[in-house]
This record gives sequence, C-alpha cells and structure tokens, in this order.
Amino acid sequence: MRLRPSADIRAPGIYQTFDSVARPPLTIADTRITGFVGVAQKGPMNEPVKLNNWDEFLEIFGLTTDSYLADSVYGFFSNGGRSCWVVRVAHCAPRGTMPKVNQASCAEQVQIDDWAKPSLKIRALNEGTWGNSIWFRCLHATGASALLTRDLDIGAVRRRSTRCAASRSARWSGSMIATTPTMC
Repeated sequence: MRLRPSADIRAPGIYQTFDSVARPPLTIADTRITGFVGVAQKGPMNEPVKLNNWDEFLEIFGLTTDSYLADSVYGFFSNGGRSCWVVRVAHCAPRGTMPKVNQASCAEQVQIDDWAKPSLKIRALNEGTWGNSIWFRCLHATGASALLTRDLDIGAVRRRSTRCAASRSARWSGSMIATTPTMC
C-alpha cells in the first residue's frame, strides 16, 4: 500500500490510493550451508569440496581416526544432512624447503634403471600418509617390445656400444652407416 496525493483537486491532506502492480515477495537465500575444516587422510588441500553423502567423503578424503573430521561428517549425514563443504588442512613445509617428519608431503618413489639413471617417478596424488601404503612392482621384459630408431644424415657414421633389453650383460658394438632407403 502506498500513500500519495490524488490527481484530483481536493482539500489539503493525505489520501489513500492503491497500486495495481504487485511486487514480488522477497526471497531468502539458503542459509543452511554446512562446512567442515579438518585433517583428513587424503584429498585436495586447502580447497573446499562439496559433498552430498558419506560415500563421497570416504572416496575423496578417506577414513582416519587421527582427527574428528570424519566423525563429524559421518554424524552430519547420519542425522539427515543433505550437502556440506569440506576443506582439508595439514601442516605443510614452506615453499622451497624440504618437509620435516611432522609436515605433509606427497609420497614418491623414483625407479632406477639398469644404467643407474632415474627412469620412472611414481608419486601419490596428494599429500598424506595414505600414499605410504601404495605398492607397485616393475618387471623387466624378456625381450625388446619396441623398435627404437634414430635418423642419421646420409653418409654419417655412428659408432655406439649399447646394452640389449633382453639381457643385462649382452652388448652390441659396431658401426652404422646411413644410406638412402631402397625399395625391394
């Protein structure tokens, strides 16, 4: 209802008139947003993740008894909670420094090849002790499974001594002379 003077000429005073345009009612934003911050076994660090059920929490953050985060989220969903936001935090080393024993870091293993060179680096997806229980096994192939070639300029001579993939002690030594390809 709005009070305004009428367009008609009347005695001084205030007259009541009604607007024909209906105003939409005020909408209230959803204030039922639940958030949890705590230490978890795995998952993205310092990044909010929206969860809709307990199984999503287990898949993303894992189950640990080192903090109350898992118990709190479990209680939330057990008591009818529908969605929540979870932020995983941890004690991290400052940038550019090596992490100490009590600071979070990614578990990683560098695989050394037969020539004592690093050939494969296996690293956990994110920080946490869960990465310490990842197991892997590398097997040597019994024969060459790939043909590796190197292009040489025509007439170039290349001498190299290399190891064979089938045996650690087998060696080949000789000269290769690049020629133009011929069709048979």
